[in-house]
Amino acid sequence: MKRSEVIYTLLKIVTDGTAIFLAILSAYALRISFYEFDFLNRSFQLFPEPISSYPLLAFLYFTFLCTSFLLVVLAINGRYEIPKKEPFHREVASLFWSLSTGMALVLVYFFFTQFTFFSRLIFGLAWGIAFVYIIIGRLVLRALKQRLNRKGLGRTQVLLIGNHEKVTLSVIDHLKNDPEYGLVGIISSENLPSIDFEKKIITGHINQLRAILESNYINEVWLAAPHSEKLNHEIAKIAHSHHKTFRLFPDEIALDLAGLELSTFHDLPLVTLKNNNLNGWGLVLKNIFDLVSASLILVILSPVLITIALIIKLKNPKAPIIYKSKRVGLNGRIFDCYKFRTMVPNADELKQELIEQNERKGGILFKMADDPRITSFGKFLRKSSLDEFPQLFNILKRDMSFIGPRPHLVEEVQKYPEELKQVLSVRPGLSGFAQINGHSQLSFEEEMRYELFYLKNWSFSLDLLIFLKSFLVVLRSNNQ
Repeated sequence: MKRSEVIYTLLKIVTDGTAIFLAILSAYALRISFYEFDFLNRSFQLFPEPISSYPLLAFLYFTFLCTSFLLVVLAINGRYEIPKKEPFHREVASLFWSLSTGMALVLVYFFFTQFTFFSRLIFGLAWGIAFVYIIIGRLVLRALKQRLNRKGLGRTQVLLIGNHEKVTLSVIDHLKNDPEYGLVGIISSENLPSIDFEKKIITGHINQLRAILESNYINEVWLAAPHSEKLNHEIAKIAHSHHKTFRLFPDEIALDLAGLELSTFHDLPLVTLKNNNLNGWGLVLKNIFDLVSASLILVILSPVLITIALIIKLKNPKAPIIYKSKRVGLNGRIFDCYKFRTMVPNADELKQELIEQNERKGGILFKMADDPRITSFGKFLRKSSLDEFPQLFNILKRDMSFIGPRPHLVEEVQKYPEELKQVLSVRPGLSGFAQINGHSQLSFEEEMRYELFYLKNWSFSLDLLIFLKSFLVVLRSNNQ
């Protein structure tokens, strides 16, 4: 455990406590003293005039007790674990639910003790203001931490183990751009080329691991190119014996570890490798979200969709408005995937003539930057992603979901390696994890890596993140 991590966590507690304390006082001031104000010679009233005024000294005592209790609730919910590294959106979601839980418990206490509360409005205002103040405090702390990291203070020093492979080079690129980490060295079972990184890199052979750990300041050992199981265990054992954190970047097959579930069968230990993480109430919530959102969006965008349909029909009255493509869905079931027609009517026949001009790496998926089959209006629909909106009907028919793996063609799925067909264990999506991480620029192998990661690490919050980022991807493509 690094000293900087302890200090950072203590600062979280201090800023959260200050934020909550000031939020409750702000709510008190709004309700008691600033419930009305004058602006441009006009009087505005935010809230009804308070019937009675709760004494400030008594309220300060309550504020201190309430702040202390809410900090305990946040701690129980894991907000002050050391170390606690998570994306900001996940931190915000966890803080929201933790704070809401704490406030709800305070209300329950008031109810059962029949406490004569001074104002329900103060309590509601305090909850909203506290959440805003806490987020501001966390943003300030993150900015301060990044500033210190860029100056070399508080960095996590990493020793990377990896061969001259894609995963290793990708990890190195990310380390170069992440101020939180410093790369101490790279060691390998092969002879790696010299890599200039801040002019203080250590390169060596994996046999030198013990000596390097003993003679250098290192916090963590990262394995980016898994070797044999025996050698992996040996590396982990050496790292732990030198009191270093050990982390491993799995390959596509090792990603199955993300779906690991431990249980017992009578008195025997049992390990389950889950095919995907979509199950239980999470899957129910995902299905409800799909149906409700698809219905609302169809109603809101119906004028736009009708206009697009009319334009397509006017440009070619004999051609269909909707293009139906046979796609492979849940458990390998074939379904008609709907899109606005963006190509000439004989596009499928022309594809066979263009197959040699495929620009998509891997040879399984077909993609051309300047596909001659696409109409002028079709180019606009594709660039704006409006051609995909008829798939909202696929969502209502339960053929698809809002978020999921890309729905692939039958002939593409027939070329899949057997181990990759597990992506068919969930409904395909209108958007997905691969789409927001490169989409058509990805090779087939890269796309499958993203799809498998999504299956093994699914959560409803991840779906919401992909849902929101999909709009940003569309807007970015329109601005280019």
